[in-house]
Amino acid sequence: MHKAIADQLQVGRDQADDDAAAAMPGPTATPRSTAPTADYTFRAPQSYGQGSFVLPAPVHNPTNNSQPRAPQLTTDSFEQTRANAEYGDVQAQVRLGMMYMQMEGREQHEEAVLWFFKAALRGDAEGQCRVGEMSMKGLGVPQDYRAAIYWFNQAAEQRNANALYYMGNLYSEGLGVSQSDHDAVIWYIRAASEGSAEAQNMMGFRHEIGLGMSRNQSMALEWYLKAAVQGHAGAEESVARLGRNEPPPKDSRKLTSILIIK
Repeated sequence: MHKAIADQLQVGRDQADDDAAAAMPGPTATPRSTAPTADYTFRAPQSYGQGSFVLPAPVHNPTNNSQPRAPQLTTDSFEQTRANAEYGDVQAQVRLGMMYMQMEGREQHEEAVLWFFKAALRGDAEGQCRVGEMSMKGLGVPQDYRAAIYWFNQAAEQRNANALYYMGNLYSEGLGVSQSDHDAVIWYIRAASEGSAEAQNMMGFRHEIGLGMSRNQSMALEWYLKAAVQGHAGAEESVARLGRNEPPPKDSRKLTSILIIK
């Protein structure tokens, strides 16, 4: 199966820039979900041979904003999910990728990213976000922040909360884009509005210390509470800390690196 996928998507490096440019909108990444100019090639894991996968324009599916939970790994569920994925069930492809992500080893991650990629090409927002995440973290594929930005933008256009949150992370740390706390906040607000507890917690944290926005303890508490209601442990601790009138942690700006790189 891997070779078949590679044969369908693999192209010469000489044509990669032209094909990728035709598929990409816009010259720069912005909070309006415009993809940056880059050599957008999806590089095959080494075990699948040389060459690259050019990213074609994904199919847009505005109604698809599903975020499937990681399934329990049982033999029956795995085999059934794989059968459904091979049949072309997009949600099964994402679930199968999540199953492989629960396994240890590089080969399992390579298998996961290929299934996420198949779903992403079908316009599945969660699949697009997962490909972006794998590219950002270098799991199953070489680490490539600009490729991650492309896929996060695709998922963000479908209001995928995780993709919006990850874009905030990239702007906050200046990974693949120019560092900008202002732009990071724009992405975090969008993610928080879509229900991301991580983004809601981040908004609380940034309001509390005045990072990329004015310092506002009332707004900080409001955002922390939103995240805490969803069971975010860090937000619950922050609500309790504010209730005790305790100050934010020392070296708070440095702490954001710990908070956002998941």
